[in-house]
Amino acid sequence: MSNRYKLAANIGTQLIMNGVKVVIAAGWAVDDANALLFAKRFYSEMLRGEEFGKAIQTARAEAFKASNGKDNTWGAYQCYGDPFFKLTNIPRPAQAKTYQRQYKFLIAQEAEVELSNLISKADTKSYSVAALEKDLEQIIAAVDKAGIRNSSILEKEATAYAELNNYEKAIAKFEDLLDEEKATFTVRALERYCNIRAKLCVKNWKAGKNRKAQLVAIGKVIDDINRLNAMSPTAERYSLLGSAYKRKALMAHRLPGNRKRVHTLSNWLEMECILVDAGKKKWPAHASKTGTMPTLKDARQELLDMITGKALEDNSADFLAEISLANAQCCLWLLDGKNSAGLNEKILLAHYTSAWRQSGSQNKKMADIEHLDFLIDAYSDLVKKPVVLKTLRYIKSGLKDFLR
Repeated sequence: MSNRYKLAANIGTQLIMNGVKVVIAAGWAVDDANALLFAKRFYSEMLRGEEFGKAIQTARAEAFKASNGKDNTWGAYQCYGDPFFKLTNIPRPAQAKTYQRQYKFLIAQEAEVELSNLISKADTKSYSVAALEKDLEQIIAAVDKAGIRNSSILEKEATAYAELNNYEKAIAKFEDLLDEEKATFTVRALERYCNIRAKLCVKNWKAGKNRKAQLVAIGKVIDDINRLNAMSPTAERYSLLGSAYKRKALMAHRLPGNRKRVHTLSNWLEMECILVDAGKKKWPAHASKTGTMPTLKDARQELLDMITGKALEDNSADFLAEISLANAQCCLWLLDGKNSAGLNEKILLAHYTSAWRQSGSQNKKMADIEHLDFLIDAYSDLVKKPVVLKTLRYIKSGLKDFLR
């Protein structure tokens, strides 16, 4: 039957649709001896508690080795379903828990599959980061031994390290990839490289490692993302650019002597608040050592500290300082999401008008109006919060009287 492989595919797909967890179907005629060898090794691996995908890979390798590559039985078996599926309720030897897979690759595609599976595992809760990183190191060692590393493998190694939050090793792998003379990596690799560098800047900054140098480094990341956008702008790249600026704002607002700290902090927290209200993100329950987003409690407290002067080092009463405090009050109100006796639309308008009465060119005041327009648009389209929208429009309407 010339279309046997199509029949195998149709049967496999239909069985999966019927609820079968995993399916193996031969796409062409196989050698009896090699088929028996494949089956024995496959079931042996499954009965010892191995994952479906790994059991298939091991059985294929053994069948390939036995035929010295002269028979294609090893590649005949088409597999469908969950590669991480395991048999349950089977007797397992005590040492099964400590069993460590030994990787041995014959062709590059085998390593690529293993790396792709590991990256998928990183998205699940079933595997610890330590265990996955150990697996990754063994895969890398097996690739080195086989001498089969190509651009695809190198890119997947970098991505795997990134998914495991090992930013340093991920960056090293990405840079090895970029150094290749005949690189065939994806453009997505460049985007990931930029994003991981930005995350490492925040990690180093939080650890107190030469904070000014981290600001310079993230500035270079922003330049690189802008170059990508100059070639071909995409929503993903603009999102990366926004994230990089957000991380830069996180670092910059804390530098000693930075008069714009209040401004950058409140703008950043407003963006986070909009994303949370839109259901795109959540405030973390606990403070993170490496994450960029604070808890809601910490965000409120930092704003309050700046507003009350505890963290504000420049007490000059110029327009910038005054309007920054007004914006901080607005951000605090957005975090609360409602009016209170101490902070409501009339009090917010009073903060803005106090700044506008003192000084400020029409240009600077129009910048405030544009910022309010941005918030109004966000809470009109992205987020549906009539109370917030009403307050923002009230403030804008009250400020327009000051424009000549």
